[in-house]
Amino acid sequence: MAEPVTIAKTAATVLKMLLTTDGDGNSGAKKVAIGIVIATFCFFGVMYVAAQIRVTAEELIIQLIMPPGVREIVSLVETLPESVREAKAIVDSVFSKPVVSTGQDGIVPFPVAISTISSYYGSRDIPGMPERSFHEGIDFPVAFGSEVMAIAPGKVVETGVSADYGNYIMIRHEMIRLDEDGEEIERETFYSFYAHLYRVYVFEGQTVEQGLQIAASGGDPTKHFSGNSTGPHLHLEVRRTMEYSSHFDPYDYVLDPNPFDGDTKSVRWGIVA
Repeated sequence: MAEPVTIAKTAATVLKMLLTTDGDGNSGAKKVAIGIVIATFCFFGVMYVAAQIRVTAEELIIQLIMPPGVREIVSLVETLPESVREAKAIVDSVFSKPVVSTGQDGIVPFPVAISTISSYYGSRDIPGMPERSFHEGIDFPVAFGSEVMAIAPGKVVETGVSADYGNYIMIRHEMIRLDEDGEEIERETFYSFYAHLYRVYVFEGQTVEQGLQIAASGGDPTKHFSGNSTGPHLHLEVRRTMEYSSHFDPYDYVLDPNPFDGDTKSVRWGIVA
């Protein structure tokens, strides 16, 4: 413990410094006050510069490393959505591709901007195979990387990769058949299935418009894993359910030039939950 005499001497020295006035009329107390003010300004100035450097560094990292879609998502973090629906709409707007018009022979348009077909639904001969095989869909011979569009409004229920199909997308649709007076006859759920894709631009749970670009076509085994494919094309199937065994001939929906025979005179699309 310090001696009382030492404490008293120290206190006297500090008091003398504060009360002593120099030749310019500045007291020690005034000097101390000025020093505190200058130190405070320096402290906050350093903190501000450090904050600006941090923000600039973050922006630089985003610009150099993150792809465009992710940059837009990061920029939205400060204004987080108030609901899941709003969040989903934001993600849709960031990642969705343009809506593209294609030819239309049947109820729905083609999934690609081409009207030729290289292989139809049903039994077929495959070069190099000893027996005929069954083809579950129709093939569109398009160039590698071509735009692939949704044939109808719906909801993406599955995306993935398989040994036979390579990258694929499955979309659920609800079609409402109408009579000549516009009255509802029945509702029909079906699934469109797109295979041998090079790039997938949608995600499970996303709602898509008719004609929205959902993928880039693939099918070329020399450029990527394409499943059971020997060359560039898009494979399209329609199914009653998500199960493979429920596939049926897409002709009635995609290719029939007179799709509204009988009671059905037009269709509209329901909202898929």
